[in-house]
Amino acid sequence: MSLLAYNLTGAPVTLTGVTPAVVLPLSAVAPLPGDAVNVTSELKGLAGATYVLLQTQSIGTVRYVWSTGAAEYTTPGLTVATTTSATATTGAMTLYVATTGNDSNDGLSTGSALLTLQAAIDKVPKIVLHLVTINVAAGTYAAVDISAFSIGTNGLIKLLGVTTAPTLTTGTTSGTATSHTVAGNTLPTMTDSGQSWTVNELRGKFVKIGAATARVIVSNTATTLTLVDNFVAPVDTTYVLLDTASSTPSVFVSINTAPQGSTTRGLVLDTMRLATNSTSVQVLNHRGSVFLTNCSIVSTGASAFSMINAAQGILGINNCVLDYYGNNSAVSTSVLSDEFLMSSSYAVTRTSTNVVFSASASTFLSIFNIVLEKLAATGSEVASFYRGYGTFSATILAPSGATYAGLNIGEESKTLPSGDAAIGVDTLRIANCATGVQVKNAGRFIATSATLVYMSGVTTAFNVSTGGTARIGSATLTLNGASPELTIDGANFTIANLDAASPQILASATIGSRVMRL
Repeated sequence: MSLLAYNLTGAPVTLTGVTPAVVLPLSAVAPLPGDAVNVTSELKGLAGATYVLLQTQSIGTVRYVWSTGAAEYTTPGLTVATTTSATATTGAMTLYVATTGNDSNDGLSTGSALLTLQAAIDKVPKIVLHLVTINVAAGTYAAVDISAFSIGTNGLIKLLGVTTAPTLTTGTTSGTATSHTVAGNTLPTMTDSGQSWTVNELRGKFVKIGAATARVIVSNTATTLTLVDNFVAPVDTTYVLLDTASSTPSVFVSINTAPQGSTTRGLVLDTMRLATNSTSVQVLNHRGSVFLTNCSIVSTGASAFSMINAAQGILGINNCVLDYYGNNSAVSTSVLSDEFLMSSSYAVTRTSTNVVFSASASTFLSIFNIVLEKLAATGSEVASFYRGYGTFSATILAPSGATYAGLNIGEESKTLPSGDAAIGVDTLRIANCATGVQVKNAGRFIATSATLVYMSGVTTAFNVSTGGTARIGSATLTLNGASPELTIDGANFTIANLDAASPQILASATIGSRVMRL
């Protein structure tokens, strides 16, 4: 597990017998080689254990140590061992993995590729001070464990896969766009009037339009692709359909970076396919950053993206597909304490009646231009923020006649007034849900003058209860006949009722639930 030593005071002490040699400003007497040093200031970690020092920086900056262990908390008086056999990178590294490789190879070229991802990871020094790129050829590989690394200021481990053309029942994998639309009240589209695709066969694939970044496909008709995010491409621009081709069932991550909270150090999975019947990505006791970009995460079992006991880390998903067939959530943040970032991505649950996106940790959330879709018509809401705070911009899709809410803010069984979910909304599109937005148990929905809220096929637009607050400001609201527009602890109102109030607040007299324009 990772530990952070900080606010250390006293005379500098040289720790001998350490690789690489380091100096710490400790309130302690310089030890003999092999002895332990009692740190009298604070360390985060497991009390009463011995930890192996992996990396430090200059005197006065934060320092990291590493060990295996269990839960973390702040405590003084821990012991740090003064010996380690860890080695560090001396420059950028590039390794190659292929299904035709051999783990006895050096992995330094395509002709001497390794057979497994684990063999490549095992060749990387435990202290990563430079860029390490592992090029992964098309094929399916065993699961990989990326743990016990300490990643420095310029360090990064990247697994880089490749793409392939998807297999189609009808139509072709390339062509020329005849028209396109940009996002507004609906998602952007690209049309090729000469195509004959099978309806929705391209859901969860990618389209690369000209030289632009590949975009995720949400759905398709015979001639039109609906996309997660905008692209800028004139008519007559050529395009190609893509799918990820470098596959592994799962990735386990437990790494340490210095200093903490860096968005440039850690692990990047780029153009990888993670396909499994259990958790695809598990991040445990992690410090630093893990980013997935241009990836396909396909899960038939537990949560497609699961963060379990993640501590002081940044996790990001950009331009990815999360395609889920199981009985849990497609995206889950549970014990994450720093940041969760998600953008330009599509998460869909095909059979689950559970939520598509679940945030149940006091985490900073930055979520932009994502699409969340639930294909089952019954069960829990599509997106639920039981805890956490931050920004949310999304399109929420459900089948016609769905019985659940699109967006929930606030815990299911929180006792007033201890709710701690506060979500600022930028753009919110919701289709076919019984309730558009429900806010409860002191949860907070916050909109601004720049906010766009567009609902279609929704019965109740906003349902606020048990101490929840919906602050809709001067947001642009298009509710398309939702009735009731507002429900506050069981009483129904309209937006016109709210606008006529002075001040513009509608509230429950007994519980304190409220909707306001302020």
